[in-house]
Amino acid sequence: MNLILDNRCIFENYNIYLIKIDLLITVINFTEKLHK
Repeated sequence: MNLILDNRCIFENYNIYLIKIDLLITVINFTEKLHK
């Protein structure tokens, strides 16, 4: 039971991590367009 809960926590953290990376890439692309 604990293992399942731990896996779910890891999965949620991984999703948050992916979302942050996606946002970061979007911001970088946006600033590059502004500078051009």
